[in-house]
Amino acid sequence: MSDDAITSDHDRIVEIHTLLRENLVPKVADHESRIRRLEKAVWLAAGLAAAGGSAIGSLIGGGA
Repeated sequence: MSDDAITSDHDRIVEIHTLLRENLVPKVADHESRIRRLEKAVWLAAGLAAAGGSAIGSLIGGGA
């Protein structure tokens, strides 16, 4: 066996945990920020649609 060989199950689990933490956590954080941006865009679009619909309704309805 070489010096880099993993010798026990504990060592294997520690290595797997380290690899997951280094490679998975940044991706999860990235997905969370993307989802937050999408949610913000949806709420903004809904607000703009409501305001636009209200303005168009007032123009068509004669402002009564």
